[in-house]
Amino acid sequence: KTSCSFFSFFLNFIVKMVIFALQIFKIMRRTLLFTLIVVVASATIFVGCNRKNSDGAPIPRFEEYTYDHYNEGVSRTVILFQRIKNADKSDALAIIDTMNYRRTFAERIDENSTIFDLDAIAEAIQAEISEEGVLAGVECESRIEQMPILSREGRVVCFETSYYVFMGGAHGYESLIYDCYDVATGSLYDFAYLLEDEWGDAMRALIYNKVRYDYGEAVFPSITPENIHIPESVLITESGLMLVYQPYDIAPYAEGILSVELSDEAIAATGAPLVWIKDFDVVELE
Repeated sequence: KTSCSFFSFFLNFIVKMVIFALQIFKIMRRTLLFTLIVVVASATIFVGCNRKNSDGAPIPRFEEYTYDHYNEGVSRTVILFQRIKNADKSDALAIIDTMNYRRTFAERIDENSTIFDLDAIAEAIQAEISEEGVLAGVECESRIEQMPILSREGRVVCFETSYYVFMGGAHGYESLIYDCYDVATGSLYDFAYLLEDEWGDAMRALIYNKVRYDYGEAVFPSITPENIHIPESVLITESGLMLVYQPYDIAPYAEGILSVELSDEAIAATGAPLVWIKDFDVVELE
């Protein structure tokens, strides 16, 4: 009887252990299935994010280089330059960064170089200005001050570069240059085409009328609808273009830098294509 009771107890224990094991297995199976779902979902999100980064153009991020040297009574040299710190994220940003160096410092950049020593460039400018100050007997000054502008929801990056040079005489010379780039291709926008082809006359009339409306008699009498031109300096704004004319360009020095704004709608009405309006994704990348 004792043996039977022990056997019954042992059998009952075995049955309970089997039931317990089956329950544990069910829980583990659910856990394993849940884990698998999470892994697959995470992989899908990761692949989706990578696909977005590969399809979209990276938004440029900037870091400012600063140089300020003052030699009292002789010279002052100031440089504020914008480097693209994530230029390695796309070929387009690398092209834009290189072009910005070349266009900002022009003859001081070796045309075959892709590595730029800003300290050496700044020191060379400072040495020239100091030499001029000593020779002229006046305090000479050179300023290159740049700031970046992102437009059209990040699809366009423009650099606003202000130049000022004083080498003696009645006054210095200043200019304000805008260079605008397509962040997807790295291409520098060239607006000369606006005065070409069948829409050229209508565009000249649009620009001339806007210049005369904004500045009236301040503009040189020699400026006409036939010879008004697109300046080198053009900013792509959120709603159109801003044309920037330097001193002596279409008006006397005393008038300073002149600018006129043309809306996308007004330009389109002439029949000219708006090449700066594009549809592509831009993405944030560190």
